[in-house]
Amino acid sequence: MGMGKEMKFKIAGRATFVVRITLLVGIVSVLFMTSIFSVSPSPAAKTVSASTGNVNLAGAATIRVDYSLDVTVKCPKEAVKGSVTNWQVTINNGRATILVDVAGQTFSETASLALGRNVDVDVATGVKAFFLVTASNGIGISGPATSDADSFDFTSEGTKNFHISISDQAEIGDTVSISMPVYATINAGLKIDLLILKREITSTKLGTFSTSPVIGESMSVVERITQEFSFNLEGNTIVWIFAVSVFGGAIGASYYMKRKGGPKIELAQGMVGILGGLIVLVCLFLPWITVGGSQISGLEMGEVFAQLIDVQILTATTLFILLFALLIILGSFLHIGGYHIGKELIAKASGLTLFLTVVIALALSAVPLEELPLSLEANLWICIFGAILGLIGPKLAKS
Repeated sequence: MGMGKEMKFKIAGRATFVVRITLLVGIVSVLFMTSIFSVSPSPAAKTVSASTGNVNLAGAATIRVDYSLDVTVKCPKEAVKGSVTNWQVTINNGRATILVDVAGQTFSETASLALGRNVDVDVATGVKAFFLVTASNGIGISGPATSDADSFDFTSEGTKNFHISISDQAEIGDTVSISMPVYATINAGLKIDLLILKREITSTKLGTFSTSPVIGESMSVVERITQEFSFNLEGNTIVWIFAVSVFGGAIGASYYMKRKGGPKIELAQGMVGILGGLIVLVCLFLPWITVGGSQISGLEMGEVFAQLIDVQILTATTLFILLFALLIILGSFLHIGGYHIGKELIAKASGLTLFLTVVIALALSAVPLEELPLSLEANLWICIFGAILGLIGPKLAKS
């Protein structure tokens, strides 16, 4: 009877330990996810604006639209001569202050006015003004470089990509300046909107208006790109703190279970699994490819594939790898605690990670150089190694 109670207390103690460790890993993981996405550096959006001035709508009303957009440009700051650099321009967050004068009465409204969307604004009882805005931007280059695009049309909010090629004749220290003026084309009209009568009164193109300020970026021609390794803890501090904390926690958990008489082989398997999961996790925040002067991290690769193949769902590819890395770590803690589900979780999450990373490596290797000149970084292969380590962990056994 005494031995039965002792066994129950041991099982309860082990269960309590594993639950605590699982909760700890879960809480730290949530904090890690929210922190990493909030501190990850990204280009700041710049606001551009234009005004139509007062425009008469066929004598029915006078309209004035003060329109604003956010423009974000993602580009390298350095490039080597003869290289091709990848640039992205994103236009979004359209908004407007609208003033409508109808029969001597002035109505004012501030509304979200996204590109490409028909937006109705109430200006009087039974009368609505409707608006449709599209945008375009030009691309001007000063310096020893050429662009594969002269302009883009934005019929809806989104991102456009283009490439800047640095001349082979460029000299070290040269500066390439890119100007991107943005133009807003605004259409407007009035309509009657009553239960018994719905009819358009008038509609017209108010015009195409230059926004200000003009967006400009520049990059320097250098002998070689400055490598920004994450060991500098620049922008990825939370990743390293998380990795060190988890690994330290794993060592502590293993020591605790060893003192409680836990099987040494399970502790070794769990530690190898945690190491593999952490390698995958950290590698996701390191550069996987270099395109011209731009380094693209593993976590950004899903977006690259989505743009190359034009399939939006691919943006989630590397986010799934991030999820699997966290599951490998969680499964390893469960395995150290003696739960069989932990071993299965490590094996399945590691297998899926290995599959996705190998597919990404093969896909990148198959991209024609003339379409997208890129070089693979060692971090991608280290990530594959981490996935293999996760697969090996649960199968470790002494002969």
